[in-house]
Amino acid sequence: MSGSLTIVLLLKDRIEFTKRWMSYMDANKCPYKIIIADGGKDQSIEQHLNNQDNYHNLNYEYIRYPYDEVLEDFYLKYHNVMNRVNSDYVIQADNDDFFILDRIPELIKFLDSNVDYAGVRGGHVDFTVYDKLHNQLNIIAGTHYTAIQRLSPSIDMSDSITRINYLCNNIAKYDYYSNWYCLFRTKTVCEIWDSLINISIKEPIIIEMLMHIFILEKGKIMIKDFPYYLRQSGTSQYGDHLITENDFLKRCINKGALSEFKTTVDQYLVDCSREDKKEIFNSLANWLQEFIVNINSNNLRYKNNMFYRLSLKIRSKFIFGKFIELIYIYFNNLTSDSVRRKVVKLKEVENYIIK
Repeated sequence: MSGSLTIVLLLKDRIEFTKRWMSYMDANKCPYKIIIADGGKDQSIEQHLNNQDNYHNLNYEYIRYPYDEVLEDFYLKYHNVMNRVNSDYVIQADNDDFFILDRIPELIKFLDSNVDYAGVRGGHVDFTVYDKLHNQLNIIAGTHYTAIQRLSPSIDMSDSITRINYLCNNIAKYDYYSNWYCLFRTKTVCEIWDSLINISIKEPIIIEMLMHIFILEKGKIMIKDFPYYLRQSGTSQYGDHLITENDFLKRCINKGALSEFKTTVDQYLVDCSREDKKEIFNSLANWLQEFIVNINSNNLRYKNNMFYRLSLKIRSKFIFGKFIELIYIYFNNLTSDSVRRKVVKLKEVENYIIK
């Protein structure tokens, strides 16, 4: 018999995005329990979701939390709601995400049969929705869209230190940040969050980095090659402001955050040898270096690069933009050693993102 699953939806206002997400789940008769953790201010969302007649086909529980004034509040909310999950497996979602529900039974079956894996997911798809004026930011539904799937290898080495080092040295190349949206074993995620919250780490980005590492200390991650997790670009509420300019480095210096890596690894990975821990710290340094370089590159692209801004305009055109996207990805895959990409159609969700 397959294990049970709960989907945890993390909210912070934006009722139209939430209605779209719930409508998608309702229309597809999502068979899994949904727990909605609301850390926003918008009381209309609370009123709407407390009326379960709005979504006849869903089994969901709505929980109101204090306002997520800072990201630390969000993590406390997340830790609390995870401890309310009593199913074997869990998926976390934001209200600008979609999951291809038909793929989930295959993922559950995989974890049922492979006890050495901590999580499993399919391919990550970034999609951008445009209106008729070719604007893209925070649009619920537009006239057209583009969607790109990233193809990443599984992290399935038998040794946990090898898995952690591989993640740190390939995090940006293969976009392993998307591992956050795996289908996980609930017990594994709760044990890790209990440790991270008790250590009282002050820097949210370091919490996320350590979460990725400790998952791989627990087990392998399988990544299937079919589209599974769909993320709308340009709509994130939680993390974008944390990595602009030099804010991350300033916070690390002011709060002494970098020392938290050593403290946490020493306390959490107690069975690792001194040599193994040193290897992990070296890999973390590589990750941080690439992370900071990418922040700087993105800032320069958005602020100073006329050709980059022009490329965004071209790609947003209805038909021509998709053709350019195909050409770009074809040549990028030929010449680059980075993650493979392909343009895909999102038939399962088109009714929710196209007017």
